[in-house]
Amino acid sequence: MNTIAEAFRVALNHHQAGDLPGAEAIYRQILLADPAHADAMHYLGVIAHQLGKLDIAVDMLKRSLALAPFNDDYHCDLGGAYQAVGRFDEAYACYREALRLRPDSIRAHNGLGNILNDQGKFDEAVASYKRALALNPNFAEAHSNLGVVLKNLGRLAEAETHGRKAVRLKPDFADARNNLGNTQAALGKLDEAMLNFREALRINPNFAMAHNNLGGTLHLQGKREEAVACYLDALRCRPDYPEAHSNLANTLQAQGKLDEAEGHLRAALRLAPASVDALNNLGGVLQLEGKVAEAAACFRQVLRLTPGDAAAHSNLLLCWNYDPHVNADTLFAEHCAWGQRHGQVAGAGPAAGHDRKPARRLRVGYVSPDLKAHPIANFLHPILANHDRHQVEAICYAEVTAQDAMTARLRAVAQGWRSIHGFDDAQAADLIRTDRIDILVDMAGHTAKSRLRVFAHKPAPVQVTYLGYPNTTGLATIDYCLTDGIADPPHEPACYTEELLRLPNGFCCYGPPASPEIGPLPALQKGHVTFASLHNLPKLNAGVFDVWCAILRALPAARMLVFRHTLRDQVRDAVQREFPRRGIEPDRVELRHALENAGSFLDVYRLVDISLDTFPWSGHTTACESLWMGVPVVSLRAPCHAGRMVASVLTQVGFTELIADTPQQYLEAAVWLAQDNGRLAALRGTLREKVLNSPLCDGKGFTRSLEAAYRVMWQRWCGAS
Repeated sequence: MNTIAEAFRVALNHHQAGDLPGAEAIYRQILLADPAHADAMHYLGVIAHQLGKLDIAVDMLKRSLALAPFNDDYHCDLGGAYQAVGRFDEAYACYREALRLRPDSIRAHNGLGNILNDQGKFDEAVASYKRALALNPNFAEAHSNLGVVLKNLGRLAEAETHGRKAVRLKPDFADARNNLGNTQAALGKLDEAMLNFREALRINPNFAMAHNNLGGTLHLQGKREEAVACYLDALRCRPDYPEAHSNLANTLQAQGKLDEAEGHLRAALRLAPASVDALNNLGGVLQLEGKVAEAAACFRQVLRLTPGDAAAHSNLLLCWNYDPHVNADTLFAEHCAWGQRHGQVAGAGPAAGHDRKPARRLRVGYVSPDLKAHPIANFLHPILANHDRHQVEAICYAEVTAQDAMTARLRAVAQGWRSIHGFDDAQAADLIRTDRIDILVDMAGHTAKSRLRVFAHKPAPVQVTYLGYPNTTGLATIDYCLTDGIADPPHEPACYTEELLRLPNGFCCYGPPASPEIGPLPALQKGHVTFASLHNLPKLNAGVFDVWCAILRALPAARMLVFRHTLRDQVRDAVQREFPRRGIEPDRVELRHALENAGSFLDVYRLVDISLDTFPWSGHTTACESLWMGVPVVSLRAPCHAGRMVASVLTQVGFTELIADTPQQYLEAAVWLAQDNGRLAALRGTLREKVLNSPLCDGKGFTRSLEAAYRVMWQRWCGAS
């Protein structure tokens, strides 16, 4: 090449064409000839940044800036490199200097917005991006970035508008496609989100973030194998990607592969020790494994890192319900602390002028993330189907991403349906006010994806918690908790911030799912009784194993079956070890995680003679399913609502003799039941009909009682001064 200027033009052509090695070689040759060539030094720094060699990039860009301190673009590129290594203050200073040199620098305004967004200064970031767009309304990068920060602010509709502008202005802008996909996923537009993620990957097949985000969308749609493949692609592109490890763990957890999930979460935490998402997810996996103390430690660590994390605080509360070593006073105090910390909203209250007529038809709103194939749906469906439409207009507020057949069944019997996925708490509360809801019912408490903080806004005059969580919410804005006299006896002190309102014939009504035939009593064929548990593993604590093994010792021919989809690998081994250490031979215990012949999980009960309940958290839904499948349940009544739910169910069905108040009575009831195959066989033949004809399945009668309770709440509010 004849001149350095000509060489630089050639290098720049290579660089712009994506030939980074070719460009780098020529830039270096230029610097050998002219060590003070600022542009060659600068673009070597840019290449280092593009290749992920961030420390080298910072060094080269600083050196080029020393040679040309008045170049605003140099300041912008150094700001971007500082941002990439997390040196936000220095990055901020670079962009500010660029703007001092050239106040109309679009790049500087955009870059400054990026820094402010990374620092959580979202409103200031919006202002910076809007300044860039005022200078150039067709600047795709600023539209895309503004969409990101608006999403962070919960302004999803605006975020989508700017994301669409970005991809319209620059169709092959992979980052913009990815960002728009994220916003659409948050809005519940999963199919559109997937199209944008796939388009981003067409443009850049090695875009790790797009692989990861596509995996998240597939997970929400229940396409778990495809989601796993996407996360693995993300890790192939970027092995040190903690978010991909954490998200892969979520999908593996949903598949019941807890060992693998835990491994990926620990990998994520090695890469990002302060990742609250990974810590939260690890806590969830450890809880499912039955390691509730370790799980609680994870949630507490999250709260040390982010004290305002309401979801992590709820996770801790849920976890402590499983732990028999956490007493009721401690648990109540922590629920109250949650309410104090996360339930204070300025200006909370229903819309002004709410109609106080005591006898008019009530608008009742049910708020839940579980309006899909979930146990809660089997208890809500009979209520929605049996509401007296002259007395109650029922509207569901669904925090549901992927709808399914059960969602369709619920929608068919509800009088109104609102999707609140993608709504922030204030937006959801405003929708409820606009709908003029009289009584708003929380059906999730502190369980996953709960919308409890909507209730902190008090959008309805009367607010109630019911069924989804076996404890208080801790929220002063929730007025009542629906229960019954068995689950919460009137003579016992109640650890609730809500007033208890007891229903007369049980606190729930069960709508049985499509079910297999019951089949004959297994003991008649096998020659021995088979006890079973199909409970969540965190309910299986040392006290539970003690009494189960005492029953097996009292009945040397009996066997035990434990079924759960998470009973695999090390988790299975840990449960298996609990029996021999209490003197029970391993061949008397069968642990299963998979169904035979791809049947319903209810088919497992065809192998079972007697179900054994857990404590202190009893298996409410599990007991309903067991009884429906002709299998009696022995339960130990514990001193809390969670520990008395099965006692309530057994009372509704008329089997109070199977409710024990001490471990010894529990053992005696199980042994008594197991010693008479004739009695067991007779029960098996009549139990489903008995359940069907009991208050437990009386949808109409239960719903009339529920409506009467609503009317009491409403009339009290109408009469309040």
